[in-house]
Amino acid sequence: MKFFSRPNRTAQDASMLLEQWCALSQASGWIRESDWFCNAARSVAVTLCAGDEPSVVIRSLASRRAVQGVGISESLRDIQSLFGVYPHPKRDELLVSFADAWVEATDLFSHRLTCADATTGLSNRQHFERRVYELRENPMTRNEPYLLALFKHLHVDLDDMSTFMMAAEIGQEVAQSVPEAVATYRGNRLALLLPREMAVRSRLTQLGRSLEDVLEDYKLPRDSLRIDLEPLPQDAKEIQRVLGSLWS
Repeated sequence: MKFFSRPNRTAQDASMLLEQWCALSQASGWIRESDWFCNAARSVAVTLCAGDEPSVVIRSLASRRAVQGVGISESLRDIQSLFGVYPHPKRDELLVSFADAWVEATDLFSHRLTCADATTGLSNRQHFERRVYELRENPMTRNEPYLLALFKHLHVDLDDMSTFMMAAEIGQEVAQSVPEAVATYRGNRLALLLPREMAVRSRLTQLGRSLEDVLEDYKLPRDSLRIDLEPLPQDAKEIQRVLGSLWS
């Protein structure tokens, strides 16, 4: 005779709560769905469904969001979405506790977080993408025209030192040619974010020539360099698509 354990009702309820919470958060302005799920969010759902005191897990979620790089506005909209699908009598108190924990975590970990890539001196990929989203989140810049420029060159496996030196030189050329750009270099791709009025063809052409010189120094064909230009969209899903295409 086989005995089967009864389904864990709390776990089932928590999974349903997570789905409803995530859906409302997405509808309320959460930017990247892939960034939403985490163990801290599951702990909150399990704790609430079990009827336990949620203050500790709420603070843990706030810390997780802060270290993850999620801004305070987006984080608060997310936790408000939770209480939209799961009303709680201590809602206001928990919101304050969440905000306090987010600030504390930001202060604690800010010295560990960096926006720059140590090799190139340009933005790292995470900061580059965050900056793109910030421009469209901010009402002051939401409708301003920006361009994404992508330079691609032939990918060749160089030794570690040559790879390091070439990336550093590419970073220097970008800083000298278009210092106002937010730029990041990864593998064989250089992405730049520019206000449209500053992305004049002559400047990008000059940058391209400088990059070709760098490639030639490392025995890469200069005619392998290509550039693509695309307006920065306003819709969050379109931004996600465009950013994904930069590295695919």
